[in-house]
Amino acid sequence: MTTKHMIHNFVAPMAAGLLLLSAGASFAKTNGALTFNDLEYDYAPASRVAVATADLTARIPAGTPVAQAVTTLRQAGAHCRYDAAGAATCVYSAFEVKDEFVHDVKWTVQLRTDGGRTTDLQINRAASGI
Repeated sequence: MTTKHMIHNFVAPMAAGLLLLSAGASFAKTNGALTFNDLEYDYAPASRVAVATADLTARIPAGTPVAQAVTTLRQAGAHCRYDAAGAATCVYSAFEVKDEFVHDVKWTVQLRTDGGRTTDLQINRAASGI
C-alpha cells in the first residue's frame, strides 16, 4: 500500500466522522430543546445553573399549566412527581465515571403552582465526586 493510499484511508473516515459530528451539533442547536445531559456536557460548570434557569424560565413561563411544565421537564430527561397540593418536583440524576473519577450529579426543579398553573421555578444542581 502506498503512502498516498494510507493517508487517504486515514483521512477519509476522519473527515466523514467530523461531518457527522458537526451535523449532530447543528441539529441540537436548531432543535432548541435543551436537556439536562446537554447542560452537563456542553456548558462550563460555572454557567450550568444560569443556562438552565434562562432556558427553563423561557420554556415554562409563569402561568404555564403544570402538566405542560412537567412534560417539558420530562422531555429534558427529568423524572417528576406531584405532591398533594398539585405542585411538582422533577429530578434528573446521573452517575458516571469521568477522567477516572466517580461523578454524581442531581438537578432538582420545583414547580411552584397556583390553581394548576406554574408561578415560579426553583432550580438546584448538586454534584459530588468521589
